[in-house]
Amino acid sequence: MLKGIETPQRILVSNSAGPQALACLEAFCEGQWHLKPETLGAKAAQCDVTNSYADPQSLGSDRWLAMIAARQLCKGPLAVIDCGTAITCDALSAEGVFLGGVISAGPETAAQALLSKAAHLDLDE
Repeated sequence: MLKGIETPQRILVSNSAGPQALACLEAFCEGQWHLKPETLGAKAAQCDVTNSYADPQSLGSDRWLAMIAARQLCKGPLAVIDCGTAITCDALSAEGVFLGGVISAGPETAAQALLSKAAHLDLDE
């Protein structure tokens, strides 16, 4: 299926789509490269970032990995904003402590939700 692509040494996965999507991805990777993907998740501390959640694993792996990547680029206080299906904004202190964040529906998701609850609206206007 992916001809011409070198076999990876490892496959690392951040999964926010649930167990069914992960099972499909695992089957694909094992069929394509004979490798089982490694699922990454939030931890109490990793790569100079400290997770302040009481239950560190309850933080989405996508948000956690974005903060780790941002911390490698900036050692000062920072905000990480991601726009997609959801919009997230997370804050890190200068010491690398996750201070908290917010998550809301992305534009398309919000519009779909609004239309499903208020069908008389015409968002094309």
